[in-house]
Amino acid sequence: RISAPFIAFAGVAPDESIIDVGCGTGSLTFAYGDAANIKRVVGVDLSDVYLEDARSRNRDDRVAFEKGDATSLRFADATFDRGVSMLVLQFVPDAMRAIREMKRVVRPGGVVAAAVWASFGGMTAQRVAATCCSNSFEPSGTPLAVTARRIASSVMAAERVGSKVAVGL
Repeated sequence: RISAPFIAFAGVAPDESIIDVGCGTGSLTFAYGDAANIKRVVGVDLSDVYLEDARSRNRDDRVAFEKGDATSLRFADATFDRGVSMLVLQFVPDAMRAIREMKRVVRPGGVVAAAVWASFGGMTAQRVAATCCSNSFEPSGTPLAVTARRIASSVMAAERVGSKVAVGL
């Protein structure tokens, strides 16, 4: 239900390569394949069961699914135009490391965007976001253009790679 609003928030452009970190059964991965004339989208997840399900439903040559750890992605620096993660960072023990990995595999000027559940019970990703946002200023002292908004019961955040801060609430 939130793939379309997330894509509207995080953006997509023709001929982009996208990585979906923590893709699960591929809801967001497939939605990106449907949203634009992308070059490719790679869904990465740790769960063999989720990946098996996603692969069994894939009919798009531009879409691929791979087993991988969000905190140690196998891709070279600047491989993708856009890195996305929907409703998974709150389950990653070291969410900040996962965000750094997403930034590493996205080209300079690309976009890293994430959505987490909007539960204010102290989830890891929300603590990371709060920590990051306390330092979200450029050297001039002006706030960075970190975009965030709430859709349904999730919080989404995006940043252009090369900026100082990774996430915002």
